[in-house]
This record gives sequence, C-alpha cells and structure tokens, in this order.
Amino acid sequence: MDEKEETFDDLREFLWQIPAMRSAIATLDHVRRLCGIIDAMTPDERRNFAKIMNGSRRRRIAAGAGVELAELRQCDTFAAAMKHMARRP
Repeated sequence: MDEKEETFDDLREFLWQIPAMRSAIATLDHVRRLCGIIDAMTPDERRNFAKIMNGSRRRRIAAGAGVELAELRQCDTFAAAMKHMARRP
C-alpha cells in the first residue's frame, strides 16, 4: 500500500467515527477512484484527454485504474463540463 492509500484509509477511519460525516466516506471513495484513473493515464493523456482518447486507450486506463468503462466515461464528461465552466466569464 502506498502513502496516498494510507492517507485515504486514515481519513476514512476518522470520518467513520463522526456520525454526521459518514456520508463523506462515499465522496472519499469517489475521489480515490478518480485518483486511480488519473494515475493510470500517461502525462500526454492527462494534458490532452479529449483530443487523443480512443477506445483502446479508454479500456487500458479503465483496466489500470480498476474501474468500469462507464465510470471512466462519466469522469470524462465531468472533466469536459468543468473545463467548459472554467472558460466562462
């Protein structure tokens, strides 16, 4: 287990002790999956995700991150929406 995973596990354990924060654990799990997806990408894919993505790259990233292909597509849609919102004045 690497340092990033240990930090997530410690935070998850802390949040579980606070009843009002138990819903944050689901968010934390989502963040962990997003980090796994980003770590499975090459630096070029991180910079130009929308331009260079094709089916084989998506399958490789999903397999490397341990997520379903549909979840990777959902992250792609979310990233495109955030990029669009960041450009708005």
